[in-house]
Amino acid sequence: MLTRPDGARLLLFDRPLRPRQFMVAALEPDAHHEAFHGVAEPGGISVPVDPARAAVQVARRLLPRYEAALRQVRHNTAHPPPRRSAPPVITGMVSIAWYPDGVVGAVTGVRDATSALYGAGFQFHPYQRMFLLPASLGDREQIARIDMAAQHLARIGVGVTVRPAPAATPATPAPRPPLPTAVSAPGR
Repeated sequence: MLTRPDGARLLLFDRPLRPRQFMVAALEPDAHHEAFHGVAEPGGISVPVDPARAAVQVARRLLPRYEAALRQVRHNTAHPPPRRSAPPVITGMVSIAWYPDGVVGAVTGVRDATSALYGAGFQFHPYQRMFLLPASLGDREQIARIDMAAQHLARIGVGVTVRPAPAATPATPAPRPPLPTAVSAPGR
């Protein structure tokens, strides 16, 4: 393991079945798992056993991606990305919400409903704590996928509710306006 004073770490090991090569991989920094949301992983690279050539390849191919990932993790630690407000979980149903940015989110407490959501193209996002359909699909495609999921869910006896996205809950309450002060004339 190669370690820098700032905590960045690389793992170096023999490449299996390639005796003249090593693998170099970046190790994730010590941070809460939510700090890695939206961070592109730098991956690993293979390098030759020649130290000078290996150092050049690591510096050119791996370190820039690793530095970018470290910056993003540190930024996410200091400024956590906002979460979407999930629709309410209704017993025996799938709740679907359409967000202003075009993303469709779904939550459910029914275990069998997850296969219908996955089958329709929803992906579970742990950070958001819900299943999401990306806005890049477009409205028509999203509607078709919601319909596909709803048909499958109806066959297994699970209902679907679709509603606008719940209002975002602010992280800090809005400041209250100052209370009016009574002004009295002198001598009264």
